[in-house]
Amino acid sequence: MTLPTATYRIQFRNGMTFDRVCDLIPYLKTLGISHLYASPIFTAVSGSTHGYDVTNANDIDPALGGRAGFDRLTETLASAGMGLILDIVPNHMAASPENGWWRDVLTFGRQSAYFNHFDIDWSEPLTLPQLGRDFEGALADGELRITIDEMHGNFAFGYFETLLPLHPGSYGIIASQLDDPVATRMAEAAAATSGEDFNRAMRDILFEGGDRAVLRQKLEEVSSDRDFVRSLHEAQHWRLTHWKEAARHLSYRRFFEVTGLVGIRVEDPPVFEDMHRLMIELVRHGKVQGLRIDHVDGLAEPTAYLDRLREAAGPDTYIVVEKILGTGEVLPESWPVAGTTGYEFIAALSELFIDGAGLRILDDAYRGVAGETANLEEGRRIAKRLMVERNFAGETDRLVSIAAGIFPEVKRGEIATALSELLIAFPVYRTYGDGGPLSWQDSAVLAATASQAMAQLDDRRACDHVLKLLEGKVEGDAAHDFRIRFQQLSGPVMAKATEDTLFYRYNRLLAANEVGGEPGKAPGGPEEFHRRMAERARLQPHGLSASATHDTKRSEDARARLYALSEGADVFAQAVERWREMNRPWLKDLPEGAAPEPNVEWMLYQALAGIWPEDFDRGQTEELRARFADYAVKAVREAKLRSGWTEQDAAYEEAVTTYAAALVSPDNDVFLEDFERVLQPF
Repeated sequence: MTLPTATYRIQFRNGMTFDRVCDLIPYLKTLGISHLYASPIFTAVSGSTHGYDVTNANDIDPALGGRAGFDRLTETLASAGMGLILDIVPNHMAASPENGWWRDVLTFGRQSAYFNHFDIDWSEPLTLPQLGRDFEGALADGELRITIDEMHGNFAFGYFETLLPLHPGSYGIIASQLDDPVATRMAEAAAATSGEDFNRAMRDILFEGGDRAVLRQKLEEVSSDRDFVRSLHEAQHWRLTHWKEAARHLSYRRFFEVTGLVGIRVEDPPVFEDMHRLMIELVRHGKVQGLRIDHVDGLAEPTAYLDRLREAAGPDTYIVVEKILGTGEVLPESWPVAGTTGYEFIAALSELFIDGAGLRILDDAYRGVAGETANLEEGRRIAKRLMVERNFAGETDRLVSIAAGIFPEVKRGEIATALSELLIAFPVYRTYGDGGPLSWQDSAVLAATASQAMAQLDDRRACDHVLKLLEGKVEGDAAHDFRIRFQQLSGPVMAKATEDTLFYRYNRLLAANEVGGEPGKAPGGPEEFHRRMAERARLQPHGLSASATHDTKRSEDARARLYALSEGADVFAQAVERWREMNRPWLKDLPEGAAPEPNVEWMLYQALAGIWPEDFDRGQTEELRARFADYAVKAVREAKLRSGWTEQDAAYEEAVTTYAAALVSPDNDVFLEDFERVLQPF
């Protein structure tokens, strides 16, 4: 194994191709970079900006340069004596018709060769939360139609640009409504073929048959028959639903709250082989020296997966996992990996760069501004309850149903209450028991969780029953399914509640609000930083030590400037009080209260301080104003207090963006002069 000494991450896409990176390698070599660290390179959804929405795990994306471009990159790296670490995504794929496996499932349902590749509950039709309203509303407004998919050569159910393939039995239903020889031939062939033979036959008939324009017109006419469109929709293996319904009901496991990413059953050996075929080939041929495993906590059986991956990749492949470690948590000892991707190193930087005395000054000032929002632990509990009861209500309800089936003597409502309290109390992202006894670390986690959860319950019997499931003390497939799905849910609840809700509500010092961070913890200074580094050297000496990732909320330079606020906390706190008074005319009175509220004002001044250009030009503020306003909208939606991603309050958001824009307006002279003066030392 060649261990990296310094990595440089390249975010492919958005104009960043293999050939463009080839030109950068001499420069990276002069920096002392030993390994290029590549974002996902496999074929993703058209126009993907990140590559984590993979559509084909066994094809290198032509948009990046394809296999030929990738080979040029690896040859250039080899010539420079550098290695390549590749980011792979085993937990999920794009739930898109561009994904051939997913498309096959949409077409053939349980008869698809890939129906077992995806984590789908087949006790009901596959739910597709893609409508902007309920089905009947979309149907009444003529938004749904039967049409031809020209790219793939089949009949499709159309919703704006989305074209969903129809199952073979639909072709006879359509042909019976049309007087068209092409439709008739397609129906006859559909009844006699299956799988890829069906797809090939449909393409051949459609493209070699009669006038497609005439057929398309006939389909448009029959689409005006709402009863026919409704009945054809009900005949599919799937159901179109309103996108807002996904939180309460979804028939497949998603990545966090992203319904466009469907969970993969990579724990099944044939699925593992299908997902990793090309990647293993690249490793074995020496093209790739290291692997970064995305979202390992999403997998049903992380330990078994990593064992299988290590066996396939061999002992000389450097492997790290994207895993957020809680305070005092360590990686499972049995994992055959070099370590994590380094979120805990980012958190440790807070110990080094945040001044404890200054943080106490900021805390006093912040409590006076934010009120109840300044209570971090209570805020964490409220945010986690929101995730359990609203954002992940469907996943939680599925667990309740499984447990209620195992323990019919316990009331469903009592199980639901106990389960909610356990998820809220969970102190880390997940445990890892997939069968047999728990590890010492997981046992300790469950004991601490049970103690906190039971303190919130009047009747503890239901909680005892659920704990038996989590401890592996109940046998059977249903009990095993419950245990796995709880572990796959506790992580998303923690992540979305903390990083994407609480960290936009609790704004004392934004630099501490990073992935894996504990913003309420008092910094331990250089001594604590060195203690944590010594521990890190002992537990995972070859893990990555990242100062930023693609998931961090701020770049290193912005975070460093905000750390420095703690060294001049009194100056900054007094300045915020002054700035709020200067900009009071920009506040707007709304029925729910003034906007933005003091907590958001405090956040905006910090956020602006982090990105303020040293060479600020008052005549060139448009780009800064636009970016800052966009950030303000994102921040208040993530906070989910007075607006959100699912339900926006337009008046409130307008008030916040107006205020934010005013802070960088060239006409706001008094404030700008004071802001620039205060910020100079920082």
